Amino acid sequence: MTKKDLKALATSVFNGALSEKLVDDAKKLDDRICELRKGRIVSTFNKFKDFVLLKEYSDIAKEHKDDAEEMPFRSRLEEMRNITRINRAIFDILEAGKEEIKRAIETIKEVQNSIDKNYQFVNSAKWRYEVLEDLLWVING
Repeated sequence: MTKKDLKALATSVFNGALSEKLVDDAKKLDDRICELRKGRIVSTFNKFKDFVLLKEYSDIAKEHKDDAEEMPFRSRLEEMRNITRINRAIFDILEAGKEEIKRAIETIKEVQNSIDKNYQFVNSAKWRYEVLEDLLWVING
């Protein structure tokens, strides 16, 4: 594989990680976990509904359900999306063109806004954001 092929593959992976379908699916999972937490008596209808509508999620391990109580799926996904955005910004910075640097700056702002909005669950994304911000400062002066 050439460098160009690898970059195209990475870009495709980045686009997948930033897919809105993932956000929608994470919301469905969080909503279902919330319902389970409410302690309602699960009726036959709800069992059927889960079987039909959430069949794709029926194999969620208890471990993941427990993890979702500590940190919602959407928050974990947002952290992964921020890391993806940061990686994409690094690609842009390495290209070093005016348009790429401008896009990297916009991406960094998106990450900062996300961190500000979701502050309670960020850790590695915030650390990587700070490193990226420092790198951009060094490049731009």
